[in-house]
Amino acid sequence: RDTGVLTSRGGMGLFWYSAKKYRDFILELEFKCSAPEANSGVFLRVPDMPVSDEYIYHSFEVQINDAAEEGVHRTAAVYDAEPASKVASKPSGEWNHYKITFRGKQIQVELNGEKVVDWGAEPRGKVTDFADEGYIGLQNHDWDTSVSFKNIFVKELE
Repeated sequence: RDTGVLTSRGGMGLFWYSAKKYRDFILELEFKCSAPEANSGVFLRVPDMPVSDEYIYHSFEVQINDAAEEGVHRTAAVYDAEPASKVASKPSGEWNHYKITFRGKQIQVELNGEKVVDWGAEPRGKVTDFADEGYIGLQNHDWDTSVSFKNIFVKELE
């Protein structure tokens, strides 16, 4: 049994770090999917404590889903807003590394050492507006598949 590994189970929800809101930061983490169709994501700047799924319209999600056909819904995309420039994920069962930088309105995503998103964020897709600071959350999405996370580190930027 792995220690220090957080694994999603049981359908829709959000693991979120409630101790602090972040403005500008670098988030690094590793994730592993149980199957290509596993669906999850990393939410950035969730503006308020989640009490419903309303936060999905006010914060960006860096997607995890290798089986999605549309670019804005595939792994490393800013979900429903900006596709990754290339597919850089490892196969299911292998650990992947995200380095996500959110500074001002600029979102950069590196997946396994390759820069795949460098985007000036704006309301797009499902996101109607976004906050200057907020919580970080890991999505728990599916009943039939799981995504595991480990080595989660946040560095605040000045």
